[in-house]
Amino acid sequence: MNKSTWKSVIKDIKKRDKFGIKKYKIPLNTTTKKDMLVEHYEELLDAIVYIKTLILQREQNANNS
Repeated sequence: MNKSTWKSVIKDIKKRDKFGIKKYKIPLNTTTKKDMLVEHYEELLDAIVYIKTLILQREQNANNS
C-alpha cells in the first residue's frame, strides 16, 4: 500500500497538537515564555540519542547473525 508521506506527517502534527493542548491546557502560540530555540536544540539532542540507539542496535543484530 502506498501511503502519502505528507498526509502521515500532517496526521502526526495534529496528534502532537492535541497532546500538547491536553498536557499544557493551551496550544503552542507566540506568547509562550519558553525559549523555543533551546527547546528545539534539546529535542534534536533527544533525536540524536534515538538515532544512535538504532544504529547500535543494528550493529548488534548484524554481529549476532
